[in-house]
Amino acid sequence: MDVQCGLFNIAGTHIEAKILDEAWLALFQSQGTVVRPGDALRVRLREELFLGSRGEVVMAHYEVMAVNSVVSLVSDQGALL
Repeated sequence: MDVQCGLFNIAGTHIEAKILDEAWLALFQSQGTVVRPGDALRVRLREELFLGSRGEVVMAHYEVMAVNSVVSLVSDQGALL
């Protein structure tokens, strides 16, 4: 299994998550899909929370189970050139 880690932003919070979707990783690594700066990934995310004795979150673990799509940042700047 070729697992990659990525940094993601969820509602302003940065997380690190392993991408476990081998088919999408193979496509991405062979440049079959492009992810540009500012683009987003729509994913199925697994979140595992570890709670302290008072119910507070003391640690969180994230895994991207599947990448559903790349959401591209749409820009009209190219039309101006």
